[in-house]
Amino acid sequence: MTDTLNLKVIEMLHYVTDVDKSLEFYNCKLGWPIIWQSPGNMAMIDAGGVYQLTIVSTKLVTGWEAGMPVPPPKLAFESRSLNTDAVILRERGLADLEVSGDPTDMLFTNFIDPEGINIMIWQDTGDAPAAQVVDQYKAARAVEPIYKLGECILFVNDLNASRDFYTSTFGFEVHEQHGDKFYGMRLNDGPVVGLYNWSGWWDKPVGEITGNRVRLFFECPDIASEHSRHEESGIIPGEHKTSDDGLNWFSIDDPDGNTMTFWQFKPDENQKPL
Repeated sequence: MTDTLNLKVIEMLHYVTDVDKSLEFYNCKLGWPIIWQSPGNMAMIDAGGVYQLTIVSTKLVTGWEAGMPVPPPKLAFESRSLNTDAVILRERGLADLEVSGDPTDMLFTNFIDPEGINIMIWQDTGDAPAAQVVDQYKAARAVEPIYKLGECILFVNDLNASRDFYTSTFGFEVHEQHGDKFYGMRLNDGPVVGLYNWSGWWDKPVGEITGNRVRLFFECPDIASEHSRHEESGIIPGEHKTSDDGLNWFSIDDPDGNTMTFWQFKPDENQKPL
């Protein structure tokens, strides 16, 4: 049996308590088109980047009850042969990995990485209708995305240990590195998955940090205009922040607290290089 995984990074899952209310936010306020939806259950959204964004109703989450916080955002891989991949992943240390679902519809598995971050792998069986819907949508899409790049970042405590886990377990390759704070990785030339040092982002002790540890990031051509666009749509964006090296960013939360960050790198043209 081959030891090569048949995986690709495909989407981010945001869990929401009310799918229709969330579509009002994502579709009407952010202006992101709906690729496909199952009313009241889930919807696949074109977030303008390289990731699919899928919102999933909490009523589909085993054990969730009204009043509980929504589960945190989750990075999802698509597999061409999940049962085969599961065998390989068990051999690579994910011994408790179990495959669930309907073999005639969709198979899936969930696991937790060494940092405690939840990840999902799924396989659309049969004639792969989910993949067909996305391909048909992309072929018909008339408007180009307003963002240049989308990436998912996982905030971690031990940057090098997480890098080693994703490279050795899944075969990610390091695409870029920024000092001791960030690794940008790719799997099979897919979109960037970033590992960011948890305390390096907030510049405070780990014990004082709260918030989701999985987040979509979007690079904007004009961060000020993007901030204004959100305000005009009725969203209350977070503070527009800057760093000494020219990084500009702000974040927004959806109605259930799923956070997304928009950024632009604008170095000072008058600043002399070191």
